[in-house]
Amino acid sequence: MKSEITRIKSAIEMLPWECGKTWKVPETFTVVYKGKSLTIFKDFVFDRYTVVPDLKDVVPACIHDFAYLFQKWDDGTSILREEADELLYIYMKNSTDSLTRKLAGIYYKGVRWFGGFSWRKNAQRNKNLLKKPC
Repeated sequence: MKSEITRIKSAIEMLPWECGKTWKVPETFTVVYKGKSLTIFKDFVFDRYTVVPDLKDVVPACIHDFAYLFQKWDDGTSILREEADELLYIYMKNSTDSLTRKLAGIYYKGVRWFGGFSWRKNAQRNKNLLKKPC
């Protein structure tokens, strides 16, 4: 897991954006959590709002943003918000960046306390995408 994530991390590129910065995933990669897989696809663009720009490891934010946005495991079952937040914590705790590791608990509490609005907004967006047109 670590070698694949390290390779991905080094290749994630920053993209210019009017109101800040976005990052783009250079190649598809998969993370596994409690036997469930989540595949983050190539060219997924994320804003990393989950974490502050001072952290060098963007992979935990990428995984978390992807899980919050799509809310589905690869097998089509729903990702629980708690699971998405735990993914952020796990990948921050296992980061090669010491600051990222130290702040994992604080960020986990932050997304647990304040992530509900984004989660519900994305859930509604996903629901609307599945509606059949008139």
